[in-house]
Amino acid sequence: MTSEKKFNWEKLLRRHPLFSNLDEAEKNQLIEWFLSAEVSEEEEYAKGSIIITEGDLGDSIFLIGSGSVRAVLLDVDGRESAILSRLKGGDFFGEMALFEAKPRAATIIADEESTILEVKGQEFLKLTEKHPEIELKILLKLSERLRYTNERFLAMKLKNVDEKLQLFNTRLEAELKVIDASLKASQTVFEQTKVRTDEVINSAERSRSRLTVAASAIGGFVTVLIAIFGFLGVKQLMDLSDLSEKVEKHVAKIEQSQTEIEKTKTEVEQLSTQLNDELGGLYQRIDTSKEYLAQNVLIPGLREAIRKQEPIKARGLYQELEKLGRDNRPVNLQLLTLVEVDITTPSEQGPEDYTGLLELIVEDADTPELKFRSYYLLLANMILLYPEDPSGTKGTLGKTFEELFDSFADYSKSQKRKAVVKKIDLSRLEEFFKGQNQEQQELFRRVEKLIPT
Repeated sequence: MTSEKKFNWEKLLRRHPLFSNLDEAEKNQLIEWFLSAEVSEEEEYAKGSIIITEGDLGDSIFLIGSGSVRAVLLDVDGRESAILSRLKGGDFFGEMALFEAKPRAATIIADEESTILEVKGQEFLKLTEKHPEIELKILLKLSERLRYTNERFLAMKLKNVDEKLQLFNTRLEAELKVIDASLKASQTVFEQTKVRTDEVINSAERSRSRLTVAASAIGGFVTVLIAIFGFLGVKQLMDLSDLSEKVEKHVAKIEQSQTEIEKTKTEVEQLSTQLNDELGGLYQRIDTSKEYLAQNVLIPGLREAIRKQEPIKARGLYQELEKLGRDNRPVNLQLLTLVEVDITTPSEQGPEDYTGLLELIVEDADTPELKFRSYYLLLANMILLYPEDPSGTKGTLGKTFEELFDSFADYSKSQKRKAVVKKIDLSRLEEFFKGQNQEQQELFRRVEKLIPT
């Protein structure tokens, strides 16, 4: 039963691209179901009203009937920090949270007085199971919208690192969802095509087998008849030329079936190639987004956090870089020098705790020089943090000074004969430790001896 709705949803849905591939009977049945009270509910929103909020759990999808809305990101004070997209009548929104079963990725605000149809998520998912082509259209529209959002991101000038990080994390997550959506859509198309192809091939193969057997039988039968008729002298009993013509027609059908099989196989191969090309382009966009995020947001933010003596924030930014893959991790001497300058800068509160960041860097360092330098700074930082008893203290990741020292000793021993370590400048820390207590100086000398200079 259709619920009472003021807006003419039936007219909108009848010409909506979502249902364009359905025949009239299916379309009428689906629209009636779509507008029933059990499936959907109409809502009116005044200009400036919040329809959904970023972070909320999403269990429904929305269709705009009239008016328009904008998708935005909010800062910590609840103010709009970036507009992701604008949507108008006929557009869906809320699909990402529904398909991924995750919190809403953005806040949706009415740009003007708007009429919205809220469709229950579970009911909509039932619809996509029955009509996978509808889900495909939704996902492709989502991909198109996110490409537009991607261009807007690149053009935005943001105020600070935190705002950039929030925005680009959302962008990256959205891009990854597009990959998942595109894979799912591609799989749906390919599976449907494969099923149809298999049916054609199997049918053609069966026809070819039957025709081949029939042709062989007829050919054999004709040979026998010719022999018998020649022996009996009664060729006039059968028009062999007519029979021969029929055999030729059967053979032609066999050849035609074989041609259709080859054509279908070629089409499937072309579709596979096209899908692979599209997925390759999507992966390339993801790599570009990751590189842009790393080089323009996270790495500058990491350096800024170290300069401002914010080790916890620096570690968090480094962990974000780890999520982007090894190629985007900024393990270099410049970064380690910034940490060294900070821990050796006198402060009333004492040295900052960079053990968490340095332990991560130790694991990621891919050259002996970087490995030695990061181990060296990590152990020096621990000595400075705990002047009374540094040897028994634990780093952020749970390893004690002695455990880390033993790991460093093992690594140093493995590198002694390789002669690949250049001279590492220890002068800054050496000078700084001259002003520390005797126990700290002795521990530092133990560390220094492990570096082959």
